[in-house]
Amino acid sequence: MLRVIFDFVWIAILASITMGLLSSVIPAIGQSGTFISTMSGALISGFLHGRRTGVMATNAFSWQVAAVATVVMLAMSAALIEGMRRAGGFADLGEISVGAYALGIGVVGVLTLLVVRVFFRMGTKQGAVKR
Repeated sequence: MLRVIFDFVWIAILASITMGLLSSVIPAIGQSGTFISTMSGALISGFLHGRRTGVMATNAFSWQVAAVATVVMLAMSAALIEGMRRAGGFADLGEISVGAYALGIGVVGVLTLLVVRVFFRMGTKQGAVKR
């Protein structure tokens, strides 16, 4: 499990940096880069896991990976937002209510959980194919 999460995190970070650079050239990308990096991290880490094990991940293992990856992504996002807030990057951040924060975290958490679950399992299915 640790190897899968490590693969997911470094791939998602690399994809996020790439999407950030692309969004400065192609503004239409906008915030979709966040979920594209999550999708690619889950898909590629699933592919690598399928290659290593030779089998498609079970439903239970896919949900476990999705839960851990979601917690890691939310923690990384919270640390990034707090760092930017302390650096003065989000001047209006203090005006948002706690309820709005909670709703945002809940929505992003559920979407991340589902995206990682679906794309991780899809990746293991492709990686496990014998060639």
